Amino acid sequence: MECKATKELKLYLDRIADCVKKKDFIFDAKCQKEVKAFEKKFNAEHVGRGVSRAVYAIDDCVVKFAIDSYSTISNKREYETYNNLPEKIKELFIPVTDHHEEFYWNMSPKAKVFHIREEEYYKAEEILKQIAKELEEKGYECKDLHEGNVGLLNDKPIIVNYGFGVKECPVPVKEKKSA
Repeated sequence: MECKATKELKLYLDRIADCVKKKDFIFDAKCQKEVKAFEKKFNAEHVGRGVSRAVYAIDDCVVKFAIDSYSTISNKREYETYNNLPEKIKELFIPVTDHHEEFYWNMSPKAKVFHIREEEYYKAEEILKQIAKELEEKGYECKDLHEGNVGLLNDKPIIVNYGFGVKECPVPVKEKKSA
């Protein structure tokens, strides 16, 4: 499955978006009815929740839903950041492959992420260090990146979350003044 919404999938995603617009909360009972229909129809699995988004996996893709109207900022920031990244660092960021016109949802390829309670969580620390090193080598840094924002896509380290909470990423590294 390419990570673009088919006509049928888009109908379901947009129904959820419309409900969130009206109710201003994805966890409202009426919106949850739409979410359950989406889960059933597309065998979607709830795989995570952050401060501003609920994340669902469909095959090899994820859909990040804004949990309320304000949270569309996260999806918009991620979309705009990705589309304005310098080419030399773009490969370090998960691509936003499709989105709602008002950013109530974004789609991206599904990466392997490591959760705090998992035995392999140490891998997230290693990935974070590797990404930081690669960014620095290319003249950039991400000041507020942490283990929960990184993962692996096709076995390559990648930043999977750079929406609301990740404000200073990427920024050019300031040259150090010599004494």
